[in-house]
Amino acid sequence: PPGIETLPVAPDLDSLPPDSLYQGEILEHRAAVNAFLKGEESPLEEADRTNFAGLRYFPVDPRYRFRIPLRPAARADTVIILDTKGAERKFEIHGKLRFAVNGVAQELTLFREPYQKYFFLPFRDATAGRDTYEVGRYVEPVAAADGTFLVDFNRAYNPYCAYSHRWACPIPPAENVLTVSIPAGEMKYHVNEGS
Repeated sequence: PPGIETLPVAPDLDSLPPDSLYQGEILEHRAAVNAFLKGEESPLEEADRTNFAGLRYFPVDPRYRFRIPLRPAARADTVIILDTKGAERKFEIHGKLRFAVNGVAQELTLFREPYQKYFFLPFRDATAGRDTYEVGRYVEPVAAADGTFLVDFNRAYNPYCAYSHRWACPIPPAENVLTVSIPAGEMKYHVNEGS
């Protein structure tokens, strides 16, 4: 009727492509990260926060999301991983995660900090130094009740030392250097990104 605005019909969630909700979750998470980096608790230098326009990311790609069975470590050995300032950090080996990227077999060692419940999965791939932070990136695997881990490289992120030299971050060990490119997740940080 005249004078009454008609609103577009919202799509039925069942009619959306299967990955739409997943992509929305990733984009929402990225927006929250950008908001955090602009805030008072940001790891960015104060001068960098002033002109910060957001991080750069690869497009969301569900092909870089894996559900991987864990090959548990025979023993919870403690290993030393050096950080970017040369200090030694202790981690326990939790097990191995084996998966394939574009048909190429890969393996990552899953770590845990002693006395902590969360898992630590640092990695370096063939994009490092070109498209992503040269030291490597981290991804937080999610443990499932069936013993598998969800490893979503679309959520891969740079450690704080990628943003400022005042931070020290564990360097992915040689066993977590992948032979393939993982064009997913956060890209290399540049001061005044997006401006």
